[in-house]
Amino acid sequence: MSLHRNPNVVRLSEVLSQRIRQRYYEAGTWLPTERVLCEEFSVERAIVRAALSELQRQSLIVRTPGSRPYVAEETGATYAPAVVTRSAVSQSIAIIIPHHHHFPASQAVLRGFYETLRLRDVPGRVTVFDNYSGNDLNDVERQSQALESLDTEEVGGVVLWQMGNESDPPHVRKLRERGIPVIFLDRYPAGCDGDHIGIDNRYSAVAAVSYLIELGHTCIGFLGGRERNVSTVLEREQGYRDAMQLHGLTPAPDLTFQCSRTDHGRDYANYFLSLSSPPTAVFAVNDYSAYELISGLTSSGVRVPDDISVIGFDDIDQFSPRAGLLTTTRQPFERMGARAAELLLERMGSAAPLPAAWRHILLPTQLVARETCRALQPSTTVSADALVKGEAIRV
Repeated sequence: MSLHRNPNVVRLSEVLSQRIRQRYYEAGTWLPTERVLCEEFSVERAIVRAALSELQRQSLIVRTPGSRPYVAEETGATYAPAVVTRSAVSQSIAIIIPHHHHFPASQAVLRGFYETLRLRDVPGRVTVFDNYSGNDLNDVERQSQALESLDTEEVGGVVLWQMGNESDPPHVRKLRERGIPVIFLDRYPAGCDGDHIGIDNRYSAVAAVSYLIELGHTCIGFLGGRERNVSTVLEREQGYRDAMQLHGLTPAPDLTFQCSRTDHGRDYANYFLSLSSPPTAVFAVNDYSAYELISGLTSSGVRVPDDISVIGFDDIDQFSPRAGLLTTTRQPFERMGARAAELLLERMGSAAPLPAAWRHILLPTQLVARETCRALQPSTTVSADALVKGEAIRV
């Protein structure tokens, strides 16, 4: 019997096809890995590959050599964006987001959001609240004040880039009780179900650290950010550990440095350089930490990347008029803002007080190789697809 007529192949292709048509897997985003599909459906990899071939035949997915399949932009999906009328939208949409020079990405998020509203000709106004102060406690307080101010507002929907690690924020719960949709952006609170727009931080971190390993590095440090116990930081640290384990490496506990609000680049550099076996490369949880580390290393007479390679996350260089220097993972911030607007409008146009299922939309990232990483040995080569691991998976 042909493998394509195998009942398991038929069943799997039908389930995946239904998920695509119902927008469970978003157009333009990556499918789960073959391994994840094997585990979810308890089938062999040959079954998964045959099912993917069937989806490709139906033009539901795009497959290219060396890259994971992704959902085609035109899939004949039965879903259509909700039509939002003037009567369906309240006077205000609120966006609570860090609005500071440390967060140039917020400008890109807002551009994507505003452009989507403009294209949809959505009435009403958008109110932006800044929940960044540079101090963890003050950040949370500013955020609480912003959310509390919405208790008496005619607000139609809220997009929240949450500061702090509070689970199930009470003000968010109150908004939901009033039937007001809340979209979590970038990160989501522990133990709190809800719609979320972001990326797969864990997988993207695996790709970044794997890139360093393919350059020949085996002693790799992890530099945590000033924010702790938020989903983005936790997932990137887990991705670091996953990548090391995937390549048969066990990072020493002292290769991880969690910085505080009072630490600076010199502190990062002094810590890693003081180790008995300093790392040959460091994966930083974000670009600001990476650049601070580079500054501290340079002040100590350590050359990057000649002595230590450094890789960041976010690609803030994309917002600079100067050519970028840092090897990093690029997040699609403008697209995140656009998708947040699309999902918020869908929720606002729905008659149901709560959605039947929350949606976590993970957008693809891109590894950008620049000047701060080098091969440990001149003979070391990097596979072509190591630079194209901008993939998002759904778990």
